Amino acid sequence: MFNKETWYSIKKWKTYGQHFNGNGATGGKVALASRVSTGFKIGGYGLGTYNAWSINNQYNNGELNMSGMIMEQSSNLYATFGGTYGVAWGIGWEGGRAITKTTWYQQWKNDYWYNFREEHFGY
Repeated sequence: MFNKETWYSIKKWKTYGQHFNGNGATGGKVALASRVSTGFKIGGYGLGTYNAWSINNQYNNGELNMSGMIMEQSSNLYATFGGTYGVAWGIGWEGGRAITKTTWYQQWKNDYWYNFREEHFGY
């Protein structure tokens, strides 16, 4: 939302160059865009810290093995500090987790996917 070259106006849903400071109609780059961007960054670090603690807790309680914990912590690290691509990774990772826990997905996997895989790939 706010970087060296551009800033994003929440009011206008438009990106502007840093040469334009904004006005009442755009919300202004410092008055709104910079503050919102900083809030997202701090919130993201907070969520990443909480998630790291939660992953360690799961590992300590025996809910995750060592390789699972390393995989989860690596994903969390990239999602927290990976910038735009890290955010996209984190959304995809957690979105996939949410989908695979649903009843309809489990039914689809058991009723369709395993049969398809056996028929076409032999396993």
